Amino acid sequence: MKRALLVAFGFVSCMAGTKFSGPNMNGEYVISPTPNAPKGAKFNTNFADYPGGVEYFDVYMGPITHRYSEIFWTALPQTPVPPEIVKRFAGKGMAIVGYEEDQVRRKGDRDVDGSILQEDVSVPINMAYNHHHDLSLLGAGSRMEKIPYDPADLSISEMKRADPNFIYVPVQHTPSPLGLPTHVGLHEGNGGEYRKSYHGFASPVAYVVDSPRSVFVLPMQIDTWNREKMNISAARPPKFMPGPLPRASLPLCQFGGPPDTEPRGLTRDNEPENFFSTNMDDMSDAEKLKSPVIIGGVALIVAPFLVGCIALFASK
Repeated sequence: MKRALLVAFGFVSCMAGTKFSGPNMNGEYVISPTPNAPKGAKFNTNFADYPGGVEYFDVYMGPITHRYSEIFWTALPQTPVPPEIVKRFAGKGMAIVGYEEDQVRRKGDRDVDGSILQEDVSVPINMAYNHHHDLSLLGAGSRMEKIPYDPADLSISEMKRADPNFIYVPVQHTPSPLGLPTHVGLHEGNGGEYRKSYHGFASPVAYVVDSPRSVFVLPMQIDTWNREKMNISAARPPKFMPGPLPRASLPLCQFGGPPDTEPRGLTRDNEPENFFSTNMDDMSDAEKLKSPVIIGGVALIVAPFLVGCIALFASK
């Protein structure tokens, strides 16, 4: 069974309109204290408290569809930013001070039990594990291009090799008349903490993009949803239950037996023939004394005593 999911990105920007005053998309972001910071100092991760105020806009991208155990590592369709944002910032720079993200099943979609979702529902992290994503916010002067690369080129990061033949790159085709960037990259590899990781800048730092037009994202995630034993329609996220595994992935138990084999202790009666045998069993004593293994073993035992004796006499 495949299930359609969507990625929701909320871009937080410094704008001159009505200031945002609500809670963060994903609640409180807990971060580690800065080393050697003044006592009692704490970085505020509430976007509503950003100096001077902020506004935000949402972009839904997708859908993402996959089956159990599949890895989805594919570019999603490029999505336009809201038309009012395009109009408002045509020929102007927009300052981005942070962004938030969630992965949801959309309001109006059919749930697993056949009912219609009455609101967006966050996808549990133990259903779809988001490993990382590459996101580009594109202005009017840039576009995404597929650039061929040599798989033997070690300068190409493994994180970019979603396709064995090409990578996606934002390319500027028309410089900004304002001298501003025409695209910005927001790439993250937070793994299971992607929702609760803080993605924001300290004032007055910001990413600025001229004439924002569209968003591109290439996510990489793994389907870990056991459809038979994990009810994602319940009020609380389901407990993770592993699903079927290929035989080649099953762990080997005692002496290579299947996982459900009852453990047996090793005795003289059931010891497999030649279980502890080596090729030295067929050698004579004279041959063993000439073996590099024996010589090396004796040397390792004797050498520390010789070194100790030399050091003792040298100290007198």
